[in-house]
Amino acid sequence: MSKHLKLILFILLPVGFFLLIAFQWRVWNEEFRTEDGGLGTARFTDISWRYWGSPHVLSVGGGAISCSVTFSIDGHLAKWKSTRDERVFAVQFNQHQWYAITLDRTNVPKSVIRFYRGKDGDMLMEIEPRDYPIRLAIENLWLKDTDEEIYSAFTSGDAFARSSLLATTWWKIVHSEDVEEVKPGFIEEIAAREFPGRKNFLPR
Repeated sequence: MSKHLKLILFILLPVGFFLLIAFQWRVWNEEFRTEDGGLGTARFTDISWRYWGSPHVLSVGGGAISCSVTFSIDGHLAKWKSTRDERVFAVQFNQHQWYAITLDRTNVPKSVIRFYRGKDGDMLMEIEPRDYPIRLAIENLWLKDTDEEIYSAFTSGDAFARSSLLATTWWKIVHSEDVEEVKPGFIEEIAAREFPGRKNFLPR
């Protein structure tokens, strides 16, 4: 083995070991269904600092470096990327425009809901809440079992519904502010005005 090769290995092996223990790289796919019934795929790539230790004793690391997604449906696609601790929970493709909503958890507990839009084939760009069509604001990614139970009978009579991601997203579109819980009656008001006759707010 030549001296140059030994030197290269001497440098690369420690660097590779550091990268292995310092960073976490994950890639996964999630399916989504749009409001018109189309079935698409979101391919996530997440790079973050590894978390070590116990949250109750001593811990180091953790935190987002970047998260990106490629959305695709019927040959159409768009991309989204963020360097914040941000996760897409809703995506729609409507009239050759892509729309997405995220939850930015960078400064927990004050999470921020963000809205994005872009033309087919483009990178999505952040927009003002009022510019996002509320009829497209239906969560179709990142759903949990508890969400499915709440959204199947979406009513502000349920305290969990008033603090749900869907309710607080509607509130921000209407009022441009992030809240922990919407006011009683708000869910029914938006449902009657924007989604007449619809009771179930799970993806179709």
